[in-house]
Amino acid sequence: MKNFAFILVFLVTLIKSQNCESKHYEYEAIYNFISISDTLKKNSLEQKMALYLNKNESLFQNLYKKSIDSLSQIKIDNNNSSSLYIDLNKINIPKSTLSINKVYDENKIVFTDKIGKVNIGYIDNYDELNWHITDEMKKILGYNVRKATLKFRGRFYTAWFTEEIPFQDGPYKFSKLPGLILEIYDSKDYFHYSLISFRIINNDVCYKQKFEPIDRLTYYDKKMNYHNSLINNSIQGANIKEIKAYNPIELK
Repeated sequence: MKNFAFILVFLVTLIKSQNCESKHYEYEAIYNFISISDTLKKNSLEQKMALYLNKNESLFQNLYKKSIDSLSQIKIDNNNSSSLYIDLNKINIPKSTLSINKVYDENKIVFTDKIGKVNIGYIDNYDELNWHITDEMKKILGYNVRKATLKFRGRFYTAWFTEEIPFQDGPYKFSKLPGLILEIYDSKDYFHYSLISFRIINNDVCYKQKFEPIDRLTYYDKKMNYHNSLINNSIQGANIKEIKAYNPIELK
């Protein structure tokens, strides 16, 4: 129970800050994501990310963010003697709070994240996704996949996509290939997404669409500065580590 106080404060703050609406999705792709955010320490972070899909749009976020968001929809009656019980041992805390909503017909990518209690965001597009598709093939999870490469905002990526799942989408902002991206990684393997599962869901997912606008190029600096500011103000046991050489997925 070392981190109980921190987790409780985190949950209360996160739940109170939610003000989201439901979006309906028909499919769910789960990715394992391994990243290195500090090039000096080179400690990797592993998390599960979910890509929810329908014919018009997609939503990409941490898999466990859905569980936290669902708590915000619970209405608590303070006059009811039977109080709400939340078992913290059964709650997975999301390691990332970002959401990426791709709206296909509008050529629009809506990136949002939380800095403190504020939901910030910016509008992006697909214009820099200039893929080179090769003839190299292999299999991933039983699917026939083809190799494609991409230079995107300072990094060089290799992707493997399948036309057997006809969604021109993938993890993070990566999309616009003629099929779903099952695996993608940069040349230094600082960021690596690998598909774990793909299934039909027909579920609603909570998504907070309102955000305070922020410039894309200043987002990472603000995120890192906020993270490091928590070190001196954190509850004992939270174990927040300083980032000295921040390694963002977008270098420019």
